[in-house]
Amino acid sequence: MLVDDFPVRRLIDEEVQKIAFAWREKLNQFFLGDTLDIVALFETVGSKIGRPIKVEARPDSIMGRANAFVSKDRGTVFFRQGLIDDAAKGDPNAVFDAVHELGHIVLHRAEIPLARMATRNNQHKFLSPEESAEHQANVFARSFLMTDEEVEQYPTADALAENCFTPLEQAKLRLEEYYRTSGRRKRKAERDRAYTDDISQAKLLGYEFAPCSECRNLTLIREGPCLVCVTCGATSGCS
Repeated sequence: MLVDDFPVRRLIDEEVQKIAFAWREKLNQFFLGDTLDIVALFETVGSKIGRPIKVEARPDSIMGRANAFVSKDRGTVFFRQGLIDDAAKGDPNAVFDAVHELGHIVLHRAEIPLARMATRNNQHKFLSPEESAEHQANVFARSFLMTDEEVEQYPTADALAENCFTPLEQAKLRLEEYYRTSGRRKRKAERDRAYTDDISQAKLLGYEFAPCSECRNLTLIREGPCLVCVTCGATSGCS
């Protein structure tokens, strides 16, 4: 029986992304062009995890609805021939599906079912995203194929999909994930740095460490017992 989704160890998106980024660094040589050698990719992954992975191609007619089968000892992955051929031609959907399967191998080696769907596995409604194997594998694939640096270099879905050889719908989802995770952290860090720089500059110019109650600028100076705003002239704190 083929299985759409299955429960796995809880991982939030940021954790999955970190794992994906680390593996992209290890396997970057496979993604410098616009084609993908699935056999070499998975065999290299096996060598890096210390557990050999053999890839065998099977005719699409034999594979039925399955994209890939994993042997009982988890040592062999049987891929549909069409997926291997399409990935070798640089087909974005095939490349994404292959990296999705890679995500399962990396994240779920002890849990992955023996069969994976060809028609895109669906997340079960009763599983939270953090505990869904399919959600995690999709986040892995998107982050692996479209790193933060690439998202920042190609900030639109069209540009990201074209330059990272990924399906447009996955590029759109990756942008959403980026702005919800890495992008959010970076924007907060930038705001914090800007605020700290403003305070430091104000202190250097002799301003008080406080915003004006009227214009909110950090341009208060002390004149006797009063605080006077150089920007708008408001006076406060006089005793």
